[in-house]
Amino acid sequence: MAEKLSKEVWVAFAKKNKLSLEDGALIKALEKFDKCDEKQHEARSAALEGIVEQVKKQVVLLAKAKKDLGDKLFGQTKDKLYELLDESEKLQKSEGKKAEEAEDEEADSPTLLTSAMIPLVRTLQKGETTMPALIAITSKKAAVLISRRAISPSRRKLLAEYLQETGGIKYLIAQCTGASGQLEFQLDSSPGGLSKRLKQAVFEQTGLRTRISLRFGEESESDGEEEEGNGGAEAEDPLLAAYMARFEALDEPYRQALRRSPETATKLTAVHGFAIDKAEAHQYQAALQALDRLDKLIQETPAATTVGAQPQSFVAFTQTRLAWDQTRKAVQADLRKLEAEILARCKDESDFADIEVGAKTLYEMLDVLDERLIDKLDEALNAATPQARQQLHLQAREIVDEYLEFVETDELVADIDANGFVDTAVRATLTTRLNDMAGRLAASYAA
Repeated sequence: MAEKLSKEVWVAFAKKNKLSLEDGALIKALEKFDKCDEKQHEARSAALEGIVEQVKKQVVLLAKAKKDLGDKLFGQTKDKLYELLDESEKLQKSEGKKAEEAEDEEADSPTLLTSAMIPLVRTLQKGETTMPALIAITSKKAAVLISRRAISPSRRKLLAEYLQETGGIKYLIAQCTGASGQLEFQLDSSPGGLSKRLKQAVFEQTGLRTRISLRFGEESESDGEEEEGNGGAEAEDPLLAAYMARFEALDEPYRQALRRSPETATKLTAVHGFAIDKAEAHQYQAALQALDRLDKLIQETPAATTVGAQPQSFVAFTQTRLAWDQTRKAVQADLRKLEAEILARCKDESDFADIEVGAKTLYEMLDVLDERLIDKLDEALNAATPQARQQLHLQAREIVDEYLEFVETDELVADIDANGFVDTAVRATLTTRLNDMAGRLAASYAA
């Protein structure tokens, strides 16, 4: 029960037993949780994390005071602390689940890229957790989505809309961790200079300053800047909170204004960017004034005109993109099982190092069966005209045909299914699913 977990309960216990402990930090953590609204699941989860941390520290301090307390009081106090710990961890799981459910309800709201990411970034900066991330990059810009749970490929559209791009976007899947006010993204590969672009993206989306580092294979990259003070956390400033609140409040109206009136987008993005630049320079008063101007521009933006329903091909694009992403993941899972079995059986062989290197060639087929189809379907979804969409539709079908030809003729694909180590059906899986995709795209071409 949550009533077991409160400042009042702990203080009453300590007073009743005449305890003299260094428990100020624990009391503050409990007080912070007491003040959280029951609907603020992210805030409650963060407060509970603080309680868990302080209870563990209190247990260590208690052990040092065992002689002074005596066995009986020491045991009672230890039991009480573990009761607090158990309750905190149970509630933390519950609040995490509720936060995920609330995230699902937000669907593809642009706030997932802005205000909703703020508590996630702050949680990651503390360390001890990992979250999936989806990065979108163009020749000049970058955006990132961080989530507590697996990110659906459909969220690529959300990133594309945020970047205001209709094509030429590269998507990277990553795992994000953090420590000491920093974020680290783990990727399979990375284009040069991505860390600095991600640092700017995180700031523009959340208003939070943080150092960024990347890891891909045995290589790494950082933004190359050393933060002053507390390891990269944002500087305390009386106007920072006011700026952040104003920035978050205007985020959704700003995105809506961009969508409903492209002709005013240049002016809106210029003022929005000016506010961010001023905030990055710690000139929060000027940033707030810029947000006031942005608010006025948003109010003056004309209402959206009514548009017709989306063509049926949109459904086919979305279903095909999701199906191909799931297919690639299924194939990757089979390849990982095969690689693990090969290495396990050959670990005592004298040429194990060569076998280990050779096992990596299993994944070469995914260099051909790549993400071009997903990228092409994203372009089709964001096409400016029906004619452009139809052309991209045809190109997507051609990519599926190319994949099918490769699966039917490549010797490695055949060798994998006849490997002699584990049972796989890579060729059958790919053939069936690619034919389904080809049929779906063909049936929706006239739509």
